[in-house]
Order: sequence, then structure tokens, then C-alpha cells
Amino acid sequence: MQRTQTAVSMLPYLSFCEVGKKYGTFTAVDNVSIDIAQGEFVALLGPSGCGKTTLLRSVAGLVAPTSGDILLCGKSLLAVPVESRDIGMVFQSYALFPHMTVAENVAFGLQMRRLPKADIAGRVAEALALVRMDPFGERFPGQLSGGQQQRVALARALVTRPRVLLLDEPLAALDAKLREAMQFELRQLQQQLGITTVFVTHDQQEALAMADRVAVMNAGRVEQFDTPRVMYDEPATPFVAEFIGQMNQWQARLVERGRDGARLACATGEIEVCKVHADVPVGGGVAVMVRPEKMEVRAQNGQAATGNAVCGHLKGVMFSGEKTFCYVETPLGLMTTVMQNRVTGADLGLASGDDVVVTWRPEDTVAFPSA
Repeated sequence: MQRTQTAVSMLPYLSFCEVGKKYGTFTAVDNVSIDIAQGEFVALLGPSGCGKTTLLRSVAGLVAPTSGDILLCGKSLLAVPVESRDIGMVFQSYALFPHMTVAENVAFGLQMRRLPKADIAGRVAEALALVRMDPFGERFPGQLSGGQQQRVALARALVTRPRVLLLDEPLAALDAKLREAMQFELRQLQQQLGITTVFVTHDQQEALAMADRVAVMNAGRVEQFDTPRVMYDEPATPFVAEFIGQMNQWQARLVERGRDGARLACATGEIEVCKVHADVPVGGGVAVMVRPEKMEVRAQNGQAATGNAVCGHLKGVMFSGEKTFCYVETPLGLMTTVMQNRVTGADLGLASGDDVVVTWRPEDTVAFPSA
């Protein structure tokens, strides 16, 4: 089972080809096409009801697509029985058998494949050691913590040496600190084994931290499929921009489009941006978005705002340990800025009621056509 992943091949290994799923008149998955490389860790991210779990379960054979195809190594999975798909899956509830010991739970899939007892014992021991649960083989699930149960479920999925590992929000039941620790452990294990993994989550930070690429889903469709960094800094749609992290947002109008950027007119004057969607004509309306950590706030000191800046009134300052949040009322609406206390220190020299200026850079500004 020990194999090291040094690089992810970008050739398609698991492919969704125009996959659709309907339940009566309701469309759960709508014409999804994405390619996943061998050894890649992909997150399906989106709000409840967006189709991510339906898409995941269709790979396992637990859901039959209404249309399209799913290919593994270039061959369709649709006619392959569930038990023959060579897929490992970890459910949100872990789905461990309470009347079986840890070792018996892990061995179950191998027993169904009728492997020799000696082989089963060796592979169970190997799988439990891999997830650091080898001292707990004789315990029952009810005697384990949530994190330990998660490890056992993972060992049970890996012991059959599947070609693809499916994870359906397996960390959702854990507390915040344990969840963060398990994110790191799970990602390290996936890289160590080099196993192609598809992970369903509704937690944006979890997806960004763990995945090689993220598919953001909305109403059954994939709105963007990209690396976490590109998706965060260059969202393809307003939905992605707002769903991934936070955004300050206001309305403006396109004044001029140039080679290196564009000028927009808003309620407080003109601002510069580096990119405006190609569909926006000069004079057309745009929704302007800037992330809170891309903005800076300082005392106004009687100075007028120039460039990408807006004057405002500081409504509140919230210290949260590693970060400080400032909430500023401006003519463009309420704006939030976030600063790392490692850089700024906890004392910003600002207090509620102060007149302040909020500034940001053109390259940190995203502009989409107004809805």
C-alpha cells in the first residue's frame, strides 16, 4: 500500500462526460463535464442541494446518472456493478458496523472479495498502521473518539487498494481543532499513497486547504474548476467570488477600457481595475468586488480620498486573536477590512466613530456584469 506520489499527471483518469441526474422534474446534476488526473485530489464544493454528493455517489454506483457517462481509465463505469468498480468510499457518518471490532470492520471488504485469511490479516494490519490505529484493532466503534472512527473508516476504504477514493464530508462531525488536524493528516496520506481522490465538502476553507483543484457547484452545474489560488484570486463568476471567502461589493459603470485595465465610475468618483468581463460595454453596469484582506484602512486626518479609495466612518473594530476586523460605513455601503495582527499588531490606533479612508489596489479588484 505504501507508494509515494511525486507529481500529478494531468492526463484524464476519471472523467465526467456531460453527466446529468434528474429526480422527476428536479435537476440535481446538470450537464457536468470535468476531467480528474491520476493522483489528483479534487474537492466538489458548494451549498446544500447543489448536486455535489449526487455527483460523488454516481462514481460509486449508488446513483445512476440520467444522462452522460463516467469514465475511469477511459472505460465507462455505468454498466459496472458497485462491487466491481474498485472504488473506496468514506461516508459522513463513517457507517462502521457497531457489532464488529475495528479489525473486523476493516477486513469486511476483503472478506467479501473472498481473499485468503492470511492475506486479509496482513492487509488489515497494514491499513490500520497506515492510519495509526493498529493498537485499537480489538476495540469496537463505540469505544472510539470521532477522530479515531474517521481513521477506521478511512482504513476500511483503503484496505481494498481502490483506484479512486471518494470522501463524502468525512470531517463534518469533528470539532474545529480535530477537523483542522485531520485535514492535514488526510492530505498527507493521500499524497503518500498517490491515490486519486474526490472529496465533497461545503466548507470553503477546507476545500482550499486540501485540494489540488476545486469544482464549485451551484444548482447542479460547475461554475468553475480550478486551483484554489486561481479560484480565490480570479473567480470566474459572481457566485464563485461570493461563495469562496468574503467580498465587499458595490455598483459602478464602465467608463473606459484600456490595454492594461479599465476605469469605472461609482458613487464616490472613478476607480481603476485591471480586469472587466468582456461582455460589459462602455457605459454598462458592473458589480465591483474586493476581498476584505485586500483593503487597508487608515485615519482620514482631513485628507480627501484619491485613487482607489473611499472615505468613511468607522462603525466598529473587532479583535479576534490572529486578525482584526474593521467595519466602515461608506457612501458605497458597509465595507469590511481584515488585517493580520502578526503584521499590524493588535492596536491599530483607531476607534469606533473615527473618520477613516479605505484603500485598495486595481489588481485586487474584480468586476462582473451587473445582474
